[in-house]
Amino acid sequence: MQLRSIKIIYKLIVTVIAVCASAYCVAADISRSVHQHSGNNSENGGYFELGMALDYREGIELINEEDEELSLSLRLNAGYQWNNLFIDLYPSSLTPFVIGYNLYDGKALSLDIVTGPQNGGFTQEDIGDAAPIKERNFDYLAGLRLTHFYGKNILQVEARSDVSNTHNGNFFLAVAGRSWAFANGTQYALGGVMYQSKNTMDYYFGVRPEETSEQVNIYQADAGFIYKLEYGITYPLSPKWILRTSSTLYHFDDTVKNSPLTVAGKSVLVEADVSINYVF
Repeated sequence: MQLRSIKIIYKLIVTVIAVCASAYCVAADISRSVHQHSGNNSENGGYFELGMALDYREGIELINEEDEELSLSLRLNAGYQWNNLFIDLYPSSLTPFVIGYNLYDGKALSLDIVTGPQNGGFTQEDIGDAAPIKERNFDYLAGLRLTHFYGKNILQVEARSDVSNTHNGNFFLAVAGRSWAFANGTQYALGGVMYQSKNTMDYYFGVRPEETSEQVNIYQADAGFIYKLEYGITYPLSPKWILRTSSTLYHFDDTVKNSPLTVAGKSVLVEADVSINYVF
């Protein structure tokens, strides 16, 4: 889930860094496209961007998760495309890591087969002594993604299902974004809604009878939505150095808010960051 997105990315870095190290320029995911002021790009090649970010985070979290409002983090954005195959790593996206194959690439429309992990797992250590929680594993989803380009506007819809037998749930996503020139840089805005099926939500936020304690009761989570609004600015400091800043608001349905595994009464997550990045 988005609650664990930063830790998910750190684990993925080890897997993809060798693949992406020689990359320098490509566009696929909507979040990266509006960040970089780019549209549909079917040329072979890639990019690799490494930076340091100061992050602010406040809101919904797991019951034993450390409440660190300010933190420093490594920032890695990368992508590579070879003919119809592509790989995309962009942590701020609702789909942070994607491996895919392009089925159709038109002037204004693109259709892809996409795969990748979507929800991060957690262990007993993440929950602490509140309850004897069994480990929740990463999932791996596969499906289709349709992208429509119109001017500087991008609309992307996606449907995927769990193929890892982790929870056998489904995932649907719709995101719209736009970018504008801003002085020598770019400003962007995007909004999206993500649907997670009952199987998915109950696997990560439900509580089984054998996992209960005095503090944590049995809980069956329903299907639910996660909403996202983001605004940011990208400003080139030099041909190789880029300054990025963004503010993001997430809203989680009551099925997450009411889970005994999350801090009671919270349904919103606010994130803000500023980063300096070097483009290889």
